[in-house]
Amino acid sequence: MELIDKFKLLGQKAVKSGPSLINEEITKTALIMPFIQLLGYDVFDPSEVIPEFQAQAGVKKDQRVDYALCKDGNPVILIEAKAYGAPLDKDQLDQLKRYFPFVKTARVGILTDGNRYRFFTDLEADNVMDDSPYLEISLDNLDEDTLDKLLLLAKDKYNDENTIRQAEQLKFTKQFKLILSKQLEQPEEDFVLFFAKKVWNGKITQNVKDKLTPLLKESFRQWTEE
Repeated sequence: MELIDKFKLLGQKAVKSGPSLINEEITKTALIMPFIQLLGYDVFDPSEVIPEFQAQAGVKKDQRVDYALCKDGNPVILIEAKAYGAPLDKDQLDQLKRYFPFVKTARVGILTDGNRYRFFTDLEADNVMDDSPYLEISLDNLDEDTLDKLLLLAKDKYNDENTIRQAEQLKFTKQFKLILSKQLEQPEEDFVLFFAKKVWNGKITQNVKDKLTPLLKESFRQWTEE
């Protein structure tokens, strides 16, 4: 069986078993530990996977993350697990975000309900986890391209440099495309003004901007089609 099929089966298992996945512990056993195994880590080897991981300093004794995945004895990926179907929103993320700065070797934080996975890193400030993920996936709807991105976190492929390079590409290209999409639908004044200065030699009045705005939208539409 292909690896992508194994991940998809795990996602389908999550959807099918949803009503019985009533808490976090069941979700971890049924879904998240098998996910970690598919990434090539031995969940029974504490040198590779540390459950209920706690940093040695800087956090309260009762604050832990569910799993730390290790490379060369150092935690590189932190996983915060929630019960299947739980909202993976800001409130769910806070614990992982608070914990992240105290594990200096970790560059990736994962928030998951066993089927949906949200991947975070520290692109905007060192050792401070970003508020928004660089990648989001659902195992039951996985494709080959997304699998390739996911497998950069596998035990035999992981390294910080490749992970950060991919995270930058995924996060910022996604945000730029969203901005461009919004500008295509409803260009902001500064956006129109930038292009107007390139093509209009005279004074750029409101009437000029009003005249050029629909032409700019049409130009973008034609350009994207071409």
